[in-house]
Amino acid sequence: MSRTRAIVDFMIKGAKPKSSSDFERVPSDSSQMGDGFVKAFEMVLTPILFCLLGVFLDFKFGTAPILTLGFLFFGIAGMVIKLWYESFAPQSSSRFLQNGESSSRVIRRSQIKPVEMGELLGGDLEVPSDLDLTLDDGSKADNGDG
Repeated sequence: MSRTRAIVDFMIKGAKPKSSSDFERVPSDSSQMGDGFVKAFEMVLTPILFCLLGVFLDFKFGTAPILTLGFLFFGIAGMVIKLWYESFAPQSSSRFLQNGESSSRVIRRSQIKPVEMGELLGGDLEVPSDLDLTLDDGSKADNGDG
């Protein structure tokens, strides 16, 4: 069963995949290295972009380095807060576990939840009773009214 099919079945019917490998992939070394590079690049580039925005606004409004320093501090503080949440958020889920419960019972934001087909498509899926359901061969199709 393909991964996409397993996810669609799970969303529609709430069916569990045949194996846990349908949803979990072990990241390769190259993807981990790429993720690390992206995080480092983001960590350096974000404060620099905020600082450059401050320099531009300082030049435009004629203020001294006030906005440059303010935006630089704001960019660094934002990265520190982001790193704090990324580092400690996975560990904080353990505080919700009580009396040795399994960690699989903790609901995570990224967990796929089953939905009904009507919710998936946006609401009521009833066929109107006055709809003409004549088939190509001239017979009438049943619309489920009874």
